[in-house]
Amino acid sequence: MMKCHIYADGGLIGWAKFVHFDPGMGVSTGPFVPNEDYAKFQPIFRDTTLRYGSVGEARSEAGIESWRKAQAFNLTARTVAGETLEPQGGITIFDYSEELEDDAMEVHLLGLPRETSEKYFQEAIGAYYQYGGNRMNHSEKSEARSKTGGH
Repeated sequence: MMKCHIYADGGLIGWAKFVHFDPGMGVSTGPFVPNEDYAKFQPIFRDTTLRYGSVGEARSEAGIESWRKAQAFNLTARTVAGETLEPQGGITIFDYSEELEDDAMEVHLLGLPRETSEKYFQEAIGAYYQYGGNRMNHSEKSEARSKTGGH
């Protein structure tokens, strides 16, 4: 687990604790906790979530334009130790605050470099390879889990 401060246009807008990690893709996600400065960016992230996110039509003209506006905020993530992370696919915020009560916002780091992944997500990487990563089919993974007491 890794905690980061999230910045938009150079200003702090909140923090996230990255609790999920996909070693194969270098993607990490975690709940986003905004501060009061997030409010000026929220309309665009809400629009992007609705137009481009899981409930929208990503390839629509409006979805693409909304995505561009959100990316123009130059989101950055810095660890509590001050290290700026540089995911190759960028950083996104999905904001479902009008639809959900708890855990309504999350941040995605897309395409973290291998060195960063190994530094911050050793446990997740170990678990991924313990169960064979993408190399095992479903029944092989189930069998491996039962032998190791995994779920």
